[in-house]
Amino acid sequence: MNGSADETKQNSPPPTTNGSGGKRGPKKKIPGLIEKYNLDAIGSKMASLWTHPDKSERATLNDLRHMLNRAMLESAAKSAGADPVAGELEHGYEQLTSDDANHADREDFVDRMEMKGVDIDEVESDFIKSSATIHSYLQDVEGAEYPTESTKNRANKALNHVQRLENPCRDSFRDMDRFVGRVR
Repeated sequence: MNGSADETKQNSPPPTTNGSGGKRGPKKKIPGLIEKYNLDAIGSKMASLWTHPDKSERATLNDLRHMLNRAMLESAAKSAGADPVAGELEHGYEQLTSDDANHADREDFVDRMEMKGVDIDEVESDFIKSSATIHSYLQDVEGAEYPTESTKNRANKALNHVQRLENPCRDSFRDMDRFVGRVR
């Protein structure tokens, strides 16, 4: 059995399927999709939306997952030369991803897109299904860190709170001293 395929298989390491250099995982999957759908700037845009300094302006991981999926659908439609009417892709995305989608509406959207040359099955199979995948991608590939309140900021807030409580107490003790001084 010198050099047989079975022997080679036994001596080869198993293929990696996690994010550390294999065929799958956020380090490979999302960059591959970004390239496939020509979405060059979307990674940095997602990172900036996730780490926005104003908490009220931050996007959730789920928001970013839907944003990427919608962008892939839109790119596939444009690449196929489809000219969807306003709101058609948004409505179609909801039909493809919602558990409450109307089956007839979903099939109608799929048929319209496929008639225009969009391979909906392929696009749908590319959709990111897990917010954890987005999280890993943002941290591992984009180098984004979700902003958290630093220990120093928390300590300063606690100190300010204690000082605010301390001031009225100090004033009360001064008033008490004045009162006691008058009574004597």
